[in-house]
Amino acid sequence: MATNREREAERDLDIREKQIRDREIMARKLAEWDDDIEADRGQEEYYKDRSRWWFHRQQFRARELAMDEADRLREQQEIELEQHRLQTLEEERKQREEAMEAELNNEKEILTLATNGTSQNNSVKPKLTLNLASKRRAALMAPAEDEEFDDEEGIESKRKRRILVPLEYSDNEDDENKTEERKKKIKELVATIPTDKEGLWNWNVKWEELDENILSKKLQPFVSKKIVEYLGVQEDELVSFVIDHLRNKKPAEDLTKEMMMTLDEESELFVKKLWRMLIFETESKTRKI
Repeated sequence: MATNREREAERDLDIREKQIRDREIMARKLAEWDDDIEADRGQEEYYKDRSRWWFHRQQFRARELAMDEADRLREQQEIELEQHRLQTLEEERKQREEAMEAELNNEKEILTLATNGTSQNNSVKPKLTLNLASKRRAALMAPAEDEEFDDEEGIESKRKRRILVPLEYSDNEDDENKTEERKKKIKELVATIPTDKEGLWNWNVKWEELDENILSKKLQPFVSKKIVEYLGVQEDELVSFVIDHLRNKKPAEDLTKEMMMTLDEESELFVKKLWRMLIFETESKTRKI
C-alpha cells in the first residue's frame, strides 16, 4: 500500500509538471500569435480543416471534463476517508477516556487494600474481662457453700478462702467503633483524591511519609500486578525502575514519558493509578488513618 501511494504521488507530480510546462509553452505561443500569419501558413488544423478541428476539440474537452470529474471524485473520497479516520480516532479516544475514568473512579482496589489492612491490623480482639453478674452469683453462693464448715477449722478455712470470679471473653465495642470510624475516614480520603491527570500531577505528595515499608509492602505489589496485567509477563526490572522513581521523588510526568516506550498509550493510565495509590498511602500515614 505504501509503494502504491508513492507511485500515485509520483504520477500526480509528473502530470502537474507536464501541465505547468504545457501552460508555459501555450502562454508563449499565444503571446506571439498572429491570426493572419497563421492563416497564411495553413499549418494549424484550425485553419486547414475547421470541422476536423472541432471534432478533435470536442474529444479533448470530453477528456478534460472526465479527468476533472475523476479528480473531483478522488478528492471527495480522500476527504470522506480522512473524515472517517478522524471520526474513528475521536471515538476511540472517547472510549479510552471513558474506560480510564471508569477505572479511575472505581475505588475498589484502594478500598480493598485499605480494608484488608484494617482487617489485619485493627481486627476486633477479644478482651479478657470480669463478668459482674457471675461475680455477684459467686458472692451469694459463697455462704451456702461454707455452711458445711461447722468446726473451727472450717470457719478459719472460710476466712482464708477466696471467692473465685469466673472470667469470660467478650467483644470490645470501642474497637468496633474505631474500625468503622477508620473505614469512614478511608472513604472520605479516597473521595478527595483526584482522578484527572492535572489534579494528580499537581498534588502535593507527602514525600516525607514515603518509607520503605510503603514502597515494599504497598506500592511494589501494586506495580507488579499492574505491569503483569498490561504486558502479560512479570518484568522485575521494570518494577524496580518504577519503585526507584518513587524512591527518588521524581514527578509523575517524567515517569509517564519513561513508561511510554514500554506501555505506549497505557502509560498515562498506569501512572494515574500508581499516583492515586501513592497519594492514598502517604496521606493515610499523615492523617494516622
